[in-house]
Amino acid sequence: MKTHSKIVAVFCFWSFTLFAQINVDNVIDDYFKAIGGVDLLKQVTTFSSVSVTNLNGEHIELRTKQKFPNLKLMEIYKNDVLISKKVFNGKKGYKLTKGVKKKYTEEEIVNEKKLSAVFPEFGFLNTAAYVGEAHVSGKLCHVLSFENKKMYYDSLSGLKLKAVTVFKKDTKEIIQETYYSDYKKVKGILFPLTYLIKVKDMEILYTVESISLNRDVILSDFE
Repeated sequence: MKTHSKIVAVFCFWSFTLFAQINVDNVIDDYFKAIGGVDLLKQVTTFSSVSVTNLNGEHIELRTKQKFPNLKLMEIYKNDVLISKKVFNGKKGYKLTKGVKKKYTEEEIVNEKKLSAVFPEFGFLNTAAYVGEAHVSGKLCHVLSFENKKMYYDSLSGLKLKAVTVFKKDTKEIIQETYYSDYKKVKGILFPLTYLIKVKDMEILYTVESISLNRDVILSDFE
């Protein structure tokens, strides 16, 4: 009986020690190594991409541009017609929906400054918290929490597999899940070329058609 108790105690201590050794720095460091390495990532000053999907028989195109440190443009086209636009120039921004322009609130400006980086994980190093483990598509992941977001990183490959964002609309909470897959190299850096967005009963599968690094982005894009 005493031997059994000792084995259980040793196992619990080992499990606790292993868990305690995992932290934000470990997870982000593994992620950076997995996608190309810190030195290569720091060379990226601009990013642009085009992603497409088909929604109810209509062609949807998502165009994104980013510039270091936190400038961002996102446009959504339906059958080649612009239906939505979000712009942040590092200091202020606005949303354009169905021809109606609305300036960012102070809270939105603060959030954009935190999250608009090409690789937001650089910011997570000082602000995120390690909250444990969970399975995504059968794979054990380390989970980081940052304000209204949770990010899931494969414990073996280091790659980001999932993100969960909680939005508040009036008094209701809306949960958006994004699943990342089909990682491919672009100039030595791994990017997911497929991402599935789930909101309530709706699922939208985007396919990345193109990614450009350090070109095709100018300051006037963020006006």
